[in-house]
Amino acid sequence: MKKYLEPAFLIFISLVAEGIAFYTIVMTEHNPLMLMLFLLLHMLYAYLMAAAQIRFLPKLYQTQKERVTLFILFFNFLVPVLGALFGWILLLWGFKKSQHIEIETEIEEVDMEDLSEGFPVIERIFGEGSLQALISSHNAPAQRKIKALSLLTQMKTKASLSLIKQTLHDPNDEVRLVGFSMIDNMEKKINEKIHHLKIMIRTQRDPLQKALHHRELAFTYWELLYQGLFDENLRPFLIENTLHEIEEAKKVIQDDVKLYKLEGRIHLQEGRYAEAKKAFVQALDLGIPQIEVASFMAEISFREKNHSRIAYWMEKTPCRSINYQLHTLRAVWVREAK
Repeated sequence: MKKYLEPAFLIFISLVAEGIAFYTIVMTEHNPLMLMLFLLLHMLYAYLMAAAQIRFLPKLYQTQKERVTLFILFFNFLVPVLGALFGWILLLWGFKKSQHIEIETEIEEVDMEDLSEGFPVIERIFGEGSLQALISSHNAPAQRKIKALSLLTQMKTKASLSLIKQTLHDPNDEVRLVGFSMIDNMEKKINEKIHHLKIMIRTQRDPLQKALHHRELAFTYWELLYQGLFDENLRPFLIENTLHEIEEAKKVIQDDVKLYKLEGRIHLQEGRYAEAKKAFVQALDLGIPQIEVASFMAEISFREKNHSRIAYWMEKTPCRSINYQLHTLRAVWVREAK
């Protein structure tokens, strides 16, 4: 109850001050002294109203409390009645609503296998080379390399980031600068997303929403790992944090197949094949399509020297795959099984 008494008192005093201010400007003589009194009383109204409104500022925005206060004070002063109304709408609806905006952090590779059917074949006309050859070439024009870099940023794969990193050693200053700025922007966006999600987790009280934030944070850490946007010394830290966020999310969200798939991929990447298999099997039990984990399960079988299972899992992969390496491996193992 005390939480609302102080704001209510401030609102009452501010309205009294505003009423007196309007009385001085409407009912008294118009002279500089009365105008000055009106402005002082109106400023007092705007300040007291902002002081009451800021009491309801969500925790997420407490770090920017001074800026928000000045922003609301400006509106209260500029528009006597509508400004205060706008301030309350912003705090009680706008800021609360903005806390529930979901950030897309689902980091998955593009499933090129689904695109293999009817994939167009384009013949080269002008002798175009590969992006790898273009980026690595010391004789290629700088503008062509910059165009290639802009294309690579849209692909968002580990291989594309590796090519961008190659430009950091390019002899052309402009190419090096563009490559560095692209990597720097990627890192900043992901780090800002991580920082925002951590704040959301600290301030969120609803268990389900909190678990969803943990899930998003796990996939954001995975994005750093997958794209290689980290110092190698930080790898154990990122692995530990990703697995921690997965476990926190699973405490509430126990049937999310993508969480188990992500957990399996991390263990597989770290060489923990038993844990990886357990996670993938749990994902399968929960209904994930076999095609999504077939190649991972085949690799685990190979590491465990269980050759019969390699053929089994290879058969679950599409017979026509745009991944030529996987297609070749499938052809070998399936033929061996037969």
